[in-house]
Amino acid sequence: MGLLGTLWRKNKPNQTKPNPKHMGYTFSRDASKYYYSANTFSIFTVDDYLMDFLLRDPIHHYSNDQKVVIPLGVIPLDYVRSLQIRVKYEHCANIVAGRDVVLADIHARLHEFANHLAPERAVHLNIEIVLMSRFPSATEKIDNLSCRLLNLYEAIRTPFYKLKHDIGVREIRITHHDEIYFIFPRNVTKVFQLSRMEWDYVS
Repeated sequence: MGLLGTLWRKNKPNQTKPNPKHMGYTFSRDASKYYYSANTFSIFTVDDYLMDFLLRDPIHHYSNDQKVVIPLGVIPLDYVRSLQIRVKYEHCANIVAGRDVVLADIHARLHEFANHLAPERAVHLNIEIVLMSRFPSATEKIDNLSCRLLNLYEAIRTPFYKLKHDIGVREIRITHHDEIYFIFPRNVTKVFQLSRMEWDYVS
């Protein structure tokens, strides 16, 4: 492509997020608000991916090619309207010693998210929590599999009710995808049936 092609590759606008280097800060700020409010985002619970995405000013996506980084003043969590939270548990299929640590981390990540979500934002938010597992098909007894499934549900139970009843998320559902048993994700939201009054009583 020659020199012109090289310059274009280095300076072409980002196709998914409005870069203030090309559009200016005012337009980029307004466009970022629309970008977050108009799309569905699917984020894993691994490490700090979820909160890093939701709390990081989008200007950081372009900090490498700007001498002075001036925040856009946009926090994605304030504008996101549709969020899919993917709870990764399939890597625990063949481990035993670390399962409790993984479940505790899942609980902590979801609880942290709930703590950062303000009720005035929650009323506009639709959330899908996707449980991702891979339970062995023949190497474990059914009682062991049931126990592991219940432990996974228990890890998300408190954050789920906190989001639904305490914070008032507009809509929240849980689907379960297992690489062996539930190849097509099934809706398991009905597993969590406590009413607001019942939740207040047990919490």
